[in-house]
Amino acid sequence: EIVDGVPALWVSGYPADAIELSVGYFKKPFDLVISGINLGANIGGAVFSSGTYAAAHRSVSLSLATRAIAMSWDAHSSLYHKEHNGKEDIAQYLDYPGAAAYDILERALKHDFWGANILNINFPGKRSRSVHFTRPLPDLKQFYKYPMDIDTRRHTFSYPKDDLAKRP
Repeated sequence: EIVDGVPALWVSGYPADAIELSVGYFKKPFDLVISGINLGANIGGAVFSSGTYAAAHRSVSLSLATRAIAMSWDAHSSLYHKEHNGKEDIAQYLDYPGAAAYDILERALKHDFWGANILNINFPGKRSRSVHFTRPLPDLKQFYKYPMDIDTRRHTFSYPKDDLAKRP
């Protein structure tokens, strides 16, 4: 299918599924992959369990693109489990987070991604013009503490209590 003059491929699956299909389908790498805007913030150690962030990361690691952006919106939870039929009026979201996403994309390109190859952008639930940049942890062991306390009888785990205060 052609969308606005650009060949497009629709994938029914998770964001990383779209990346896997793209690696096999498209013959040339892209300059940029944009993943999202998904609902819910991609923050902390949980960023790696985000399908949106995983797609951005996977696209760069598989050389599908030299750069990628993962975008998320900390929207109200009422939107999370809404039954979508593809006929919703999305006009109310074009200004925010839509225009904000376009603005940050323009800035990222103008500043050559500030030297990064992946950007993880989280839009607050309510409109904002503020942008804060953070660096990902180079080692997730700085977030997740091991060894964990595992209770095999109750099938639960927890992090050592004395380490909680020491987390970054």
